[in-house]
Amino acid sequence: MTQSNYGSGNNNYQIGSIETAIFGGSPTGQPIELSDLRPWRSRGEIERTAELAQLDRWRQESGDRWAVIVGPGGAGKSTLASQWFDRSQKSQAWAGQLWTDLGRGPSFAEVARRAIVQFGAASQEQAERLEESELLRRLLVTLQQRPCLWVLDNLETVLEARELPADYQDFWRQWRSLGRGAAGWVLFTSRDLPTEMAARRLDLTEGFDPVQGARFLEARGIRGAEAELQAFSKRVHGYPLVLGLAAGFLLAQFGDDPHLSKLPADFFAIADQHRDDPQATLETVLRWSFERLSPELRDWLGRLCTLRVAFAFETEDDPQLLQTLAGRSFLIQDGLPLADRDAPRQFVYRWQPIVQQFVQRQQPDLIEAHRFAIAYHDRQYVDYGKWQTKADIDNYIEKWHHEGELAKLTGDRQREASSLTSLGIAYYCLGQFQRAIDFHEQSLAISREISDRKREANSLGSLGNAYNSLGQFQRAIDCHEQHRMIAYEIGDKQGEANALGNLGSVYRSLEKFQQAIIFHEQCREINREVGNQREEAIALGNLGNVYHCLEQFQQAINLHEQSLLIKREIGDLQGEAASLGNLGNAYFSVNQFQRAIDFYKQSLVIACEIGDQAREVSSLNNRGMALEILDRLAEAQTDFAMARDLFRQLGQHHYAEIAEQNYQRVTQALQTPPPIPTEKPRSPWWVRLWRALRRWLRRLFDSP
Repeated sequence: MTQSNYGSGNNNYQIGSIETAIFGGSPTGQPIELSDLRPWRSRGEIERTAELAQLDRWRQESGDRWAVIVGPGGAGKSTLASQWFDRSQKSQAWAGQLWTDLGRGPSFAEVARRAIVQFGAASQEQAERLEESELLRRLLVTLQQRPCLWVLDNLETVLEARELPADYQDFWRQWRSLGRGAAGWVLFTSRDLPTEMAARRLDLTEGFDPVQGARFLEARGIRGAEAELQAFSKRVHGYPLVLGLAAGFLLAQFGDDPHLSKLPADFFAIADQHRDDPQATLETVLRWSFERLSPELRDWLGRLCTLRVAFAFETEDDPQLLQTLAGRSFLIQDGLPLADRDAPRQFVYRWQPIVQQFVQRQQPDLIEAHRFAIAYHDRQYVDYGKWQTKADIDNYIEKWHHEGELAKLTGDRQREASSLTSLGIAYYCLGQFQRAIDFHEQSLAISREISDRKREANSLGSLGNAYNSLGQFQRAIDCHEQHRMIAYEIGDKQGEANALGNLGSVYRSLEKFQQAIIFHEQCREINREVGNQREEAIALGNLGNVYHCLEQFQQAINLHEQSLLIKREIGDLQGEAASLGNLGNAYFSVNQFQRAIDFYKQSLVIACEIGDQAREVSSLNNRGMALEILDRLAEAQTDFAMARDLFRQLGQHHYAEIAEQNYQRVTQALQTPPPIPTEKPRSPWWVRLWRALRRWLRRLFDSP
């Protein structure tokens, strides 16, 4: 896919005081799906036994297979859901479990694709190619037939005036009617009660009961008589967030003796003033607590308030900054999963939606906050074409999201179009082709509005690639032809070459190989004319792949060798690894398996050297296939195991399953002893007699 690079955005805003930053990864090096990150279960956490028991009863019933936990922000909905998520595993053998945080307001198609992949109903590639109607059908069938638990947290972020959007509503209504007695279970949490969901609502309007509230305060080190702690909890409606804000203030101001009696009188006045309005109590306590933070802490909250995903860093001035803000209950602290129980615990931090919205309202504007977010994500930024893990792409998406939001606030339409293009490219690489199309169409509209023809052409090219991946070939051709025409009109020879190469790819998908060859040849000629050796080598490789499809393997080999030669001349190691892999595929197809193995090995060495994990896993898997054919089963077993583990690390679970099947097949062959030769059974006596008589007669008549 062709991409135009518009730079990494505003680099003027520096985070000079940050020493280290952690994003999107765990101590084990495994990428984390940030939407799956649920509240950390801390020691001393208070369990709401009555509410958990109610959820258990609903789960055990044979009727409706859903529930919604409703309550204002700070009431502990997500924590309760997380407790039940863990608790239900002990009593129910779920075939699959998924926690989805809707805090970023994703479309239902996006979360549904994630769900059917997680529940084993489709590979990522299959899920992305499903039309939304088929996607919904498959998800419903999966939940009906398989015991899967799905938690959708923060549903209020997608509500529109307490109504579900059309795509979420389609799922909800069909699950409500079809889900009775199903194997799966769906749990929602929401600040606002969605229309039509009252039947299975679990209200957290009052938060903790007084006893639980007292235990909550005691667990955080707050002193006081049991009766006083219970009375205070009752006055603030038992809201965990309000209790946490009060505890955070006492610990910060009176760390040696955080007694409840030292809480200022105006805090109690707030509780009494809004005795019948829990939400007003929460809002007022938030403001009270915010105003009593130091100016430095308030400033940091303002900088952090647009970050959408979990984050972690330390500053030179205050290494415990984020821990301090979490201790004051303005941030949520989550523990990352540990592969080694003896390893030190590492934490990331995120916003509770109601607190984040409150802090955003305290800012004059969000320009500086988005600039900070851009600078933060720039510290882990990996550009397109160099990604190694999904965490790299997630970080890329967040960086360009904030670039786009900043562009909207400053009125920079060109920059806004750039961010939309980059987001489209990222979602394309994730296989979310429809979402990529949405972003590219927005970029295209802005480009036409501001008469930026080159950007318009690039958007059309990106749209064409996405339509090609969805199998909508005629729409892809139309986009690439428009790209080609605009590039020709504005004299953009490189853009014209890119459009021709993309057209060649579409016609190859259509199995119109002769037309594909013509377009790739034209692409190669223009790249040679403008002196772009890298793109010329890519065109040669594409030609080689077309001839491979035509089973003209020697011609394919010749073209891949030419491509390889250029890539070596210009030092394109990533391209060199790709050409070596293509040569391995060609020799595999002509049954020269040892030569194929040699090329896969060379490709693998370079991929490991430059950290190209996608190429590495491809080389491992392909080499394993060749080794298996040559009956070198132990070596094949090792390659398949390594490929399986790397596919899992990259989040490509469908291919991981295939590699696992290959591994199991070879392992079984290794464990099966070779057949023991057996003696041929003797013929019956009368057969042996007849054969002897026939031999005697032959000798008799053949004698001179």
